[in-house]
Amino acid sequence: MRRRWDFVKRQVRAGSALRLTGSPVGIDCPRPELRLTLRRRDGTLAPLTFVLDTGADHLVIPMRSADIAQLPYTREFPGTAETQGGKIAGYYGWVTVWSHLAGKEFRWPCLFTAEERDRLLLGRAGFLNEFGVTLVDDQLVVFRLGPVGRLLEQLRRRWHKATARVKPWDPL
Repeated sequence: MRRRWDFVKRQVRAGSALRLTGSPVGIDCPRPELRLTLRRRDGTLAPLTFVLDTGADHLVIPMRSADIAQLPYTREFPGTAETQGGKIAGYYGWVTVWSHLAGKEFRWPCLFTAEERDRLLLGRAGFLNEFGVTLVDDQLVVFRLGPVGRLLEQLRRRWHKATARVKPWDPL
């Protein structure tokens, strides 16, 4: 089973982008977003919209957003994570994600950050262990990896590491 989300239409209108294009519209840059349903402190579910960031290590949720959505977290495990925009500091924890696509819950690592960010980020850890993702036209397509798909993906990763087939820079 697959689920599709249309990209969110967006234009980069920074001064340099406007001067580069010579257009008041800027640069068209659609963004892949999807909704996740997370378990609140009281056990109910909270639907939240995340930006898919394959450069992010794992979920990144601002503490302010976690407070509003009543998500449980502690300040017990400080650390940093990588995102597409660089390193970000915060506190590690776990979130429980209910997947309508899989019909079950998952426990994924998350960095709760004190930084004032306007978006929640969906990173690799947890998500890409359970789901496959592809971009088709202007849509984000997510599909559930079955037991065989997960096993094949693990074997592929081990094989690539063992044979050193992954090069640090291999041009498109």
